[in-house]
Amino acid sequence: MVTGAAGALGRRVLSHWVEHSDGGFSSVLAVDRDSGSRPFQSGSNLRHVVADLASGDVASLFEGADVLVHLAAIDVDTSGSAEASALAEMAIVHRVLDAAAVVGIKHVVLLSSATVYGAWADNPVPLTEDAPLRPNPGFAFAASRAELEQVARHWRDEHPGTTVAVLRPAVCPSVTGVSGWLFRAVRPGIGDRVIQALPAMQFLHLDDLASAVLHSAAHHLDGPYNVSPDSWIRGEDAPALLGTTVSVPLPGKVGDRVVSFGVHVRDLFEGRNRREGAVAWTRSPWVVANDRLRATGWIPHSTSEETVVASRKPSRFATLFARRRQEVTLAAVALLGLLGVLAVTAVVRRFRRAR
Repeated sequence: MVTGAAGALGRRVLSHWVEHSDGGFSSVLAVDRDSGSRPFQSGSNLRHVVADLASGDVASLFEGADVLVHLAAIDVDTSGSAEASALAEMAIVHRVLDAAAVVGIKHVVLLSSATVYGAWADNPVPLTEDAPLRPNPGFAFAASRAELEQVARHWRDEHPGTTVAVLRPAVCPSVTGVSGWLFRAVRPGIGDRVIQALPAMQFLHLDDLASAVLHSAAHHLDGPYNVSPDSWIRGEDAPALLGTTVSVPLPGKVGDRVVSFGVHVRDLFEGRNRREGAVAWTRSPWVVANDRLRATGWIPHSTSEETVVASRKPSRFATLFARRRQEVTLAAVALLGLLGVLAVTAVVRRFRRAR
């Protein structure tokens, strides 16, 4: 069973299963409350069910399933409140696990996040699964993931013979060309990139996360697993990769105050709010090691750099046909030339009047 099947990750997981027959599962039941986003044709091996996990009889829906992959999530972009989203998601997690116990499901895959480690100045680079969970204060999303992991451990302990794989993926853009809310929240803004030294950071491609989900389900992995590329982006390389060619970090409290002011200005004009505690992620390292998951046979295929590039929306100029781009470029050059001539003429006239 795959919940949240119509979401960006759910669609990728189903795509991997359909295209590569990953996992050895004879059939998959895809569940989502959205009836308008069915990516594949239903058949004997893949069935779609429209259901709201927050209400109704979930246990009857899960009847006959051997493995549960729970990916259903509430979009913070549309819900408007990270705190409210976290509470609603945790309520669904409890309902889903209770139903899994009723029908006798023996293996569960849950999606946590590498944000549970927090972004702290004393973080080792990289962090392993043995590192303590220290969500940054005020970051509701990370705190709810840590709570999810605690609930998962208790559920497994209360049901002998079950296994629960808890995946902690690095920050991941939602789909190619569209950035997810978490990616936008922790990604340094242009002000951060220019006036402060950036920490090491890491981004995971959605296809690699989808393959990790199926791998965990197929191999009945148990316990927490980081999901990340093999490497990360160094702080000194981040500004250029994220789109800033100039970086002049300001020292000490001066830099902190300017960054904080810049965050408030950006929030005002962009409707972007980082009150969740994500500001710390522009100042402290947040890199995880994937050795434990790799040791089970999983392999990532994209680097952090490739993921960042793939997540960018093409500019309007880049989407023009080649001939049109040439015409726009020539027009811009001609305009700049004209402005230059006018500027020189104005200076010469002023000079003559002064004489």
